[in-house]
Amino acid sequence: MAAGDGLRRPLNAPPPGLVTPGVQPGTTNAVSRAVTVIVSGPTGAIVGVFVYQPGTTPGPGNAPIDWLTGGTVDPYGNVLPSSGSGSQGSGSWSALEGGEVWVNGLNIYGNASIGTGGAIGVGAAVLTAGYPGGAAFETWHDMTLLNGWTNTAGFTARYKLMPDNSVWIQGGITAGTTADATQLWQFPAGYIPANRQGIKLIAQNQTSAPGNTPPWLDVNAPTGFLLFRQSSLGGATEFIFNDRYTLD
Repeated sequence: MAAGDGLRRPLNAPPPGLVTPGVQPGTTNAVSRAVTVIVSGPTGAIVGVFVYQPGTTPGPGNAPIDWLTGGTVDPYGNVLPSSGSGSQGSGSWSALEGGEVWVNGLNIYGNASIGTGGAIGVGAAVLTAGYPGGAAFETWHDMTLLNGWTNTAGFTARYKLMPDNSVWIQGGITAGTTADATQLWQFPAGYIPANRQGIKLIAQNQTSAPGNTPPWLDVNAPTGFLLFRQSSLGGATEFIFNDRYTLD
């Protein structure tokens, strides 16, 4: 409402002012979401971000399992454990795609709820370094190319699992058998998609315009293979790809 708009304040409405710390007004699920979070306080105040064991209530006698603060105790007077990945004064918190949060190498995923005293409780366990579910960080794996296809000089066809349940594939490849639906790579166990998908190919050295359907990669879930698809090559023999397919 604004002055002069003719509207009346609802009966018993609270006066305007800043939102107080805690669960956002009007919510019942104890989840707060924000674009920017600023943690500050007067001199001598205990400020920071504190993560507590799921299923427990923050309070005296329940020390946090992770934290980012400039002090040595949490808001309830609990001394911060000597072990763990918490950081006093120089921690590094960063958000990744998919709603995950990484705290000094540990992954917290699920809903985070703001409690009293600036405490944060999470709706999922804190894992050791790795992806959700406890899998270790994925490194690149070389593809075993089929049907005469090889790596183009300076490239390596490779793949790796990503934390958002997708598989990143990239490389530069030189043609072997180029018939439509030629098998280029067989999906290993754990990297087989649930649905068929398509990935764009970039032709490196075509000498004429391709046909109506330029070459592309067929992430063919039913067959379990990555297929080379084309109606006309335009003379191209070298192709580059750099994309992801989802597992679900």
